[in-house]
Amino acid sequence: MSNPTIPCVDRQEAITNLIEALALEEAAIAHLINAEAEKAQAVAEKLPRDLTVQQVLEIQNKIIDVISVLAEKEKQMSEKLTHLLSFR
Repeated sequence: MSNPTIPCVDRQEAITNLIEALALEEAAIAHLINAEAEKAQAVAEKLPRDLTVQQVLEIQNKIIDVISVLAEKEKQMSEKLTHLLSFR
């Protein structure tokens, strides 16, 4: 396997590329949050007949775990963006 080729870009283009990458990550996080909301909606529609309390709690805890990870990622991205904007 050959080494990747990294294009030579100026400072402004590099900053722009990094901001675009953050925007794509932001869109991905939005899609994940939407998926978790749809999961919660599906659970709510099945209550109370199809799921036990234990099953609902397990699903809820998994949703909380995903949202917590996404919130941490969002915080990190905000810090990166703050640093990037200070370079302009």
